[in-house]
Amino acid sequence: MKYRNSVDNIEHNAILMIAYSSGLKVSELVKLKVEDIDNKWMLICIKESKERKDRFTLLPKTVLVTVKESLRNVGFKSCCLKVQEKVNTYQ
Repeated sequence: MKYRNSVDNIEHNAILMIAYSSGLKVSELVKLKVEDIDNKWMLICIKESKERKDRFTLLPKTVLVTVKESLRNVGFKSCCLKVQEKVNTYQ
């Protein structure tokens, strides 16, 4: 993951890792909440994805560790709390 060296903010790093490793679309990433992450089964529940259906995707252990660290340090309630603002900035 080449982007890891270019991202200093742990929250941004967690967001990028989730998107890249789980194959999420930007629209799915924006809707993602902490409750959608299942630590026990290592899954992410994507709600109302394509055709308004829910789907599950895998969550790698390395990503889970980064997300937990980000939650501890930053304390955001939604994994992608500020993604909408960031997406608009990067476009």
